Amino acid sequence: MKDTILTIGVLVGIFIVLPLLILWVRDKVFNRLPSPENAKTYSERFRQRLSSPDLDAVAEHFGCALPAALRDLYGNLEELALSDVEVLPPDGGDPIYICFYNPADAENLQSPWPGCENFFAFADDGCGNELLVDPGLEDPPVLWHDHETGKIETVAGSMGEFMKWKRRPVEE
Repeated sequence: MKDTILTIGVLVGIFIVLPLLILWVRDKVFNRLPSPENAKTYSERFRQRLSSPDLDAVAEHFGCALPAALRDLYGNLEELALSDVEVLPPDGGDPIYICFYNPADAENLQSPWPGCENFFAFADDGCGNELLVDPGLEDPPVLWHDHETGKIETVAGSMGEFMKWKRRPVEE
């Protein structure tokens, strides 16, 4: 009887307590949330980068003059300040969700998703999917990149057209 209880205790320890302990340690060591101060600093820096675009660095990176619609976007601080909005295609198609716009600077160009190296990601859905344009075109189509599948599809025939579409805040 004593051996049975000991065996059950060891099995409970191995299959229940040990995995829970490993998860707890992993969360404490690797998945720490940023402190409120660090989160505030990051947010302020992001807003500063967004409101002070470095279009020359972006143009130099791609080796071309940037399209007027892209330059106009980064000159429109009111538009850049939008977050959690849906862009509504005039044909009644599915809305395109924008969680936030990306800063136009060298830092934003450092780590593109594979297959997106030749595109500029100007907006993000907050889950890693991006709105892209080819900065080498005069009025490039707006593309949607699904980071999980790598699929890129056209959502608007041109950025100039896309920027004219109605926006509405996402209601929670």
